[in-house]
Amino acid sequence: MVYTSFTMASDDQAYAIALQPDGRILLAGQTFDGQGIMSVARYNNPSLLAPVGIPTSEVDRPMAWPNPTDGTLHVRGGNSGSAARIVVNDLMGRPVHTSCGLHPGDVQSIDLSGLSKGCYILQVFNDTRDSPWTVRIAKQ
Repeated sequence: MVYTSFTMASDDQAYAIALQPDGRILLAGQTFDGQGIMSVARYNNPSLLAPVGIPTSEVDRPMAWPNPTDGTLHVRGGNSGSAARIVVNDLMGRPVHTSCGLHPGDVQSIDLSGLSKGCYILQVFNDTRDSPWTVRIAKQ
């Protein structure tokens, strides 16, 4: 649970919550300090979304969404390490997309709209891991 008080008043209420593409949480609500004032909060710590009991190493790993995708895939670098290289391979192991410069915590959007429907392998490489983070993605 995340607790936020916009003012000293105890009647703060949240009405809407959104998960942004960079993994941050956006919360909109209202505070009642004698008058109704709309308020917005952005939580900049993506680990707030981590379920209790998940090892830190799992929270720090890269993320990719939406999966399946109809064209644009967003990839977030892990929270530790150095700039990463992204490689998308077809199932024969041939690279169909390569990009560099994904920094820890940043989000990079990849245009896969030119690829055929099917399964692909996404790999995120950096110098702090012995092996790349790998996940299967589906292109619709």
